[in-house]
Amino acid sequence: MSGRTCSTYIDAPVQAVFEVMKDPASFTDLMPGVEFVPEVITPDGVGTTYRFQTRVAGLPIRGSGRFTQVAVNRHIRDETSIPIEGSFDYWFDGENGGTRVTIEHHPGRLWGVPVLGRLLADSYARDDQRMLALLKAKLEPRAEN
Repeated sequence: MSGRTCSTYIDAPVQAVFEVMKDPASFTDLMPGVEFVPEVITPDGVGTTYRFQTRVAGLPIRGSGRFTQVAVNRHIRDETSIPIEGSFDYWFDGENGGTRVTIEHHPGRLWGVPVLGRLLADSYARDDQRMLALLKAKLEPRAEN
């Protein structure tokens, strides 16, 4: 199964969006139901590691992630230890004074199983869209009434 891509525009500077995404602790707010704990934070981002845990159908799921590529204010490559997760590329592009954030999700090996793969694809598509919506809500200025 090929990867999934989704994106959104956020009315905030690229640097502000990138700073949130390069901190694994912020993922807890962006992915409700999943707890993220940073282990190693590196100055340039490459080698930053974290642990995560959640429950799916009552079963505990635990894993880890590592940022293997980081280009400041441009790109983060996030490799996970869970076979169904795979890896993620987060892209940050300046657009009309704000930021276009794109998530490229490269699925793990279990996505090739026909029925399971379709369920995983649908679930991760929803999760990626929700993550972008929560990131947008966190960073966009709120109108004063």
